[in-house]
Amino acid sequence: MVLGQKARELAKKGVRINFIGRRQGIPAEVLKAMDEAALVTMSSKTMTLNIAFNYGARGEIIDA
Repeated sequence: MVLGQKARELAKKGVRINFIGRRQGIPAEVLKAMDEAALVTMSSKTMTLNIAFNYGARGEIIDA
């Protein structure tokens, strides 16, 4: 998957990937790729890339 390749490239540059948002309704294959990307980059310290995935303000307000 492209995400895995990009995660390795970002890790070499010191970028950590962090996904925020709802995981419900996301296909298992996509969740696995997201988790692997976060794992590959978790020790990176230069920068953090936050990706708001399946994120909506209305749902967040309801949850709060």
